Amino acid sequence: MIPFDTLLDTLTQITIRARLHWDIWWAYEGETERPKHLPVMQEYSDFVRFDLHAHLTSCIVCLYQLYERNRKTHNLSVLLDRAACESGIGPKVVESAKRSLDRADELAKKVRILRNNAFGHRSLKLNYDAAFAQAHITPFELRCLCKTALGVVNHFHKALGHGDWPFNDLPVDDLRRLLRDLRDFHGLEVEA
Repeated sequence: MIPFDTLLDTLTQITIRARLHWDIWWAYEGETERPKHLPVMQEYSDFVRFDLHAHLTSCIVCLYQLYERNRKTHNLSVLLDRAACESGIGPKVVESAKRSLDRADELAKKVRILRNNAFGHRSLKLNYDAAFAQAHITPFELRCLCKTALGVVNHFHKALGHGDWPFNDLPVDDLRRLLRDLRDFHGLEVEA
C-alpha cells in the first residue's frame, strides 16, 4: 500500500490538473473569453477544435479519477478512509472533508455519466450529445468540483502542517498571451 503522503500528493496534482484543463477549455469556450480569441480560433480552427476537446476530456477524466468510488484506485474516498487511520489527522478534519465530499456527490455522479458514456467509454446507447443531456452538468459545476477537491486535499495538507495548495493560472495566462500574439501577428480584428 502506498504511503498516505504519496496518495495525498497524487490527488493534489490530479486536482490541480483538472482545474488547469478546465481553465484552458474555458479560455476557448467562455462567453467573455471566446469573442476576444475567435479570429485566431478561426484561423487555427483544426488545432483549436482538437485542443479544446482534449482539455475538456482531460478535465472530465481527472474529475472522474478524483470522485470515483473504486477502493483499488487513487481517489478522494480512499483518501478519506486512509486519513481516518493516519496519525496527525484528527477526526474533525476527516469529518469536515467528508462533508465537503458528500455535498459534491450529486455533481460527481454527472461526471461519471460523461466519463462512462462519452469520454472513457463511448456508449452504444447514448451518443455524445445525449450523454451531455443526461448528465445535465454546467461548466461551472465542473469548476465547482475542482474547487471542492482542492478543499478536501487542503484539509489534510493543513492537518499535516503543510501549506495550502493553490490553483495555478500560469498555463491559461500563457494561452491567452499566445492567442493575443497570434491575433496581433496576423493583424486579425476582434469584432465589437
